[in-house]
Amino acid sequence: MLKFLDNYWIYGLLFVAFLYLFLVEGLHVFGDYLGQLHLWTILSFGVLFFIGGALHFQTKYRKEELKQLAELNEAVYTTIERSEIGTYVFQDSRVIYANQRFCDIFGYPKDFVYTEKFQQTVFTDDVLELLRGNWEEQLNEQLSSSSYLTSFRNSEGETRVIEVYPEIVTLQGNKAIAGSIIDVTHREEMEQLLAKNEQNYRSLFDYNPNAVYSMTLDGTLTNINHVLEEILGAPKEEIENVNFRDFVLPQFMETTVEHFEKAKRGEPQNYYTAGVQRDGSHADLLITNIPIYDKGEVVGVYGIAQDITAQKAAERKLESIAYLDHLTGLPNRFHFHSHLEEAMKRADESGKSIAVLFIDFDHFKGINDTLGHRMGDELLIQLSKRMKAELRAGDFISRQGGDEFLLLFEDITKEEMHDLVGRLVATISTPILVKDHELKMTPSIGVAMYPLFGETPDHLIKNADMAMYAAKEKGRNNYQFYSEELDVRVTRKINIEAQLQKAIEKNELSLVYQPQLDLATLEVVGVEALLRWNPEDMNVTPSEFIPIAEQTGLILPIGEWVLKTACNQMKQWIDECGELNIAISVNVSSRQLVESDFLEVVEKALKEANLAPHLLEIEITESVLLDVDRTTQVIQALKNLGVRISIDDFGAGHSSLNVLRNVQIDTLKLDRSLVMDVHKGNRMEVLVTSIIELGKKLHTGVVVEGIETAQQADHFRAFNVIGQGYYFSRPVPAAEIRAKWLRCNKGRKF
Repeated sequence: MLKFLDNYWIYGLLFVAFLYLFLVEGLHVFGDYLGQLHLWTILSFGVLFFIGGALHFQTKYRKEELKQLAELNEAVYTTIERSEIGTYVFQDSRVIYANQRFCDIFGYPKDFVYTEKFQQTVFTDDVLELLRGNWEEQLNEQLSSSSYLTSFRNSEGETRVIEVYPEIVTLQGNKAIAGSIIDVTHREEMEQLLAKNEQNYRSLFDYNPNAVYSMTLDGTLTNINHVLEEILGAPKEEIENVNFRDFVLPQFMETTVEHFEKAKRGEPQNYYTAGVQRDGSHADLLITNIPIYDKGEVVGVYGIAQDITAQKAAERKLESIAYLDHLTGLPNRFHFHSHLEEAMKRADESGKSIAVLFIDFDHFKGINDTLGHRMGDELLIQLSKRMKAELRAGDFISRQGGDEFLLLFEDITKEEMHDLVGRLVATISTPILVKDHELKMTPSIGVAMYPLFGETPDHLIKNADMAMYAAKEKGRNNYQFYSEELDVRVTRKINIEAQLQKAIEKNELSLVYQPQLDLATLEVVGVEALLRWNPEDMNVTPSEFIPIAEQTGLILPIGEWVLKTACNQMKQWIDECGELNIAISVNVSSRQLVESDFLEVVEKALKEANLAPHLLEIEITESVLLDVDRTTQVIQALKNLGVRISIDDFGAGHSSLNVLRNVQIDTLKLDRSLVMDVHKGNRMEVLVTSIIELGKKLHTGVVVEGIETAQQADHFRAFNVIGQGYYFSRPVPAAEIRAKWLRCNKGRKF
């Protein structure tokens, strides 16, 4: 509000009006010249007073307006200075005003910005030339004011981009350019990036070697590239706007839809499926599904499909090679192992039992050796078909290798297994015709039940294997279940095997010797070396550990040690006693005899001991003679070397008269089972007598093993043969042989 005195001019007007009315009325009263003079004088003073008051207040209000305008200008200036938009005024080829943001954008202080050097510093020559052309055209009004982009170098040497908004103004009668600038470097970078991303996206989409497509939330294909057309063998028009489900094989529909639904929930997916092609064939596809987001919500799904049809075909071929037995077409041991692992998981979940069968055909090697491997292969093929025919739906059969097969039965009890395995034994044992040969095979079968006996697939298979060997030990052509009793035997066998591996280096092996006497003169004519093993924590007989050594292959290093030790001992006796007219006998297993380097092992033992070959006699069992060709070659090679050959346990195994016919055997050793009842005058005596007569006619010496009584010794003395047994001496250490049975240059009588 104005003060009271600020309004007194109003009262002046009222006063003048009052005087006017009063004097006018007074003229009517006085009407003289003096009154009129006074009236006009007063009126003039009133008017002057009014004009003076008006001028006074006009000046006062003008000052107020100027003050307000100055304050407004200050506010505008402050606003411009503090603005985030750069502001400038350009006149006479230089910047005459710039706000702080302008200076900050360029990175220079105002006093430098206002110099002509500023332009030359921040703009390249070509940009500066272009800008000056624009400025001149704008100042001459030849170019309408419009925004434009330009680049510059800031004080850090970085290239930046600004958008300029110029306007033509007049300052002090001269034209100038006033405008604003915005640093759009990041925007330009983003636009370039977006353009590049768009280009990359199109490149990825159009030139991707894989099929790329997008789908709506209901699965409708909305955008596809040409690769998907090629995979499905259909044009774009027949694929787009069609639901993806129409292109999925039925057996893959459930899993494909499940993965699609997960992608709709925002979970990227990778999975395998198969698509139906236009011609009805199918393509194997490796799919990646990625959710499409818009404002935080999934609005669709991207898909990338890699055609792996060729790869899958190769994998199936490799799988056929890797997981199938090429001979029988059955799954192999690798496939069986993985299948068994899954079956054990199912058994754990259901609480039911499964059974593993380990089948080995008895004496199958004889088929290969006598009839040939092709015949053996054909026999295996037919036997595998027979076994497969006896299986239930869901049962699994595989070939382990050679003549060994593994079978798996799920959800089965031990009682049911007895019936099923019994049928298998009967089926396998039925004579079979193979290429005009009627053959009969018998199986040895081991059964291991899960979860009773086996925690892992390997453990379960091993237990079934052990049960199979138990079946062989019980005479073959039968089956045995792995049991706690068998477990004890197997555990002992495992311990024996483990300790036997270090028996040589731990110096636990030794040899004992049993003399062989001429029953007519009772003179020592030979000594048999017998292997003994004395581990620290158990008692093990030769009949127990030697078969284990043969099964595991440990018999090879052990057998070599026996040969060397026996030869060295024989040489030591000769060195101590002089020339001895005896030979030392060493048992050799079939595993040793078939080794390709066996002859070298014998030669090496003789050479290292410096022992004459005729003082070494190699004993082989009749079972070795089944492989006639191989055995004959090895025996003949040993004979050529000068080593003596004897057939051990003759009459108890599989005799091979072919060897006796083709090779000169030095000694036949009658098995002890033929000796026990020979004196009773039964058929056994006739058989023994015939063998002795056969030996004499072939000029082959005969050794009768197992003589334990004087009656037996007297009985065989009449045949003029060599005797060996507990009646004369148990196997004893080398020192006792020397002390009791050997004399220098002379044999010792009993």
